[in-house]
Amino acid sequence: SEQQLVDCSKNGNMGCNGGAMDSAFEYEEGTVVCTEDSYPYTAKNGVCHAARCTSGIPKGGVVGFKDVAGDDEEALMDAVAQQPVSVAIEADQMAFQLYKGGVMNGTCGTKLDHGVVAVGDGVQDG
Repeated sequence: SEQQLVDCSKNGNMGCNGGAMDSAFEYEEGTVVCTEDSYPYTAKNGVCHAARCTSGIPKGGVVGFKDVAGDDEEALMDAVAQQPVSVAIEADQMAFQLYKGGVMNGTCGTKLDHGVVAVGDGVQDG
């Protein structure tokens, strides 16, 4: 649940004001990771209530994470072929602001300010 990270992952993170993906992963390694249904997104900072989750990944279920060099597209595509991958993007670009779905074809930015999940490479529904 993204809201769980906003509310509960405090080491190096600042709720709705941002944070670091690695800090979020470290938090997830040591706790139950709630599903979106059991800890819904509210788009605001809140009090952590992860202990009340009814479904999710049990404590110990998230084991490790690996950073991929930002300038190694082949390594990123190899990682995406294995599992969803957290990536940082420049979210204030017009292509992202107007994005409604499908394959994102915008240009790459360098002022990274938002974390998203990459789930594939260039192909939709295939």
